[in-house]
Amino acid sequence: MMTELSPFIRAGWPELLAALLLFLLLHEAAHYLVLRLMGFAAGLQLRGCLGIAMRADLACQGWREALAAAAGPGVNLLLMWFCLKFGWQAGAQVNFGLAAVNMLPFLPLDGGKILRGLTAGLFGWKAVSKLLLFWARAAALCFALCIYYFGLKKLLLLLALWLYLLAWREERNLSYQLVSALNQTVGQSLRPRRLVRINQDMPVFRAVRRFSPGWCNWLLYRGRLLDGDVLIEHMAAGGGGDCISCLVGRKLPIN
Repeated sequence: MMTELSPFIRAGWPELLAALLLFLLLHEAAHYLVLRLMGFAAGLQLRGCLGIAMRADLACQGWREALAAAAGPGVNLLLMWFCLKFGWQAGAQVNFGLAAVNMLPFLPLDGGKILRGLTAGLFGWKAVSKLLLFWARAAALCFALCIYYFGLKKLLLLLALWLYLLAWREERNLSYQLVSALNQTVGQSLRPRRLVRINQDMPVFRAVRRFSPGWCNWLLYRGRLLDGDVLIEHMAAGGGGDCISCLVGRKLPIN
């Protein structure tokens, strides 16, 4: 059925749905290709009613995460240009929508992953992740209030609910993801150096929580430098409860 409400709807719902499915698959294929080119495992993950996503190896962190995340929206923008060039309005609109939504600066969307990949070295992986997830939930609630206040289509509430549930689900697994990613990135090549300063003694696991996977973390404690990879391995071996002060003087890589 055709309608004259807007250029977007005039394309016809069957055509729009077909275009959405096609370009969503190409979006995920772009993520997959970049991940595989960088040597990481990847595969499609079904999230029930929340849709599909590319499941990437947790070792893909830092600039690698940013590059893999940017691939999907980048391909959508390229496809939008081709659709406009060949006069396929519906295809151009769908690609623009996919790129715009995915580039929002919220986790677990691509825009949030790009921001985390670029800034986790400055502010810490977990701190950046929690902030971007908070923004996602806050934006979803604000969007829902705007729908109610301005009398927009109630169907848009599903979009707000989708974003809120995505962020809620991601935050539940945040600590597990951090520890798993740190274990998988130990010894990884091409990692930029990152310095983590602590002024008071604390257990190893609390210090490791300040590390960012994808970086070569070094812990500065009372003028001494401790190799973060060794601390991560020490925690994985069951020593997460040991205090940092107890490790100083042991046979650990300390400068």
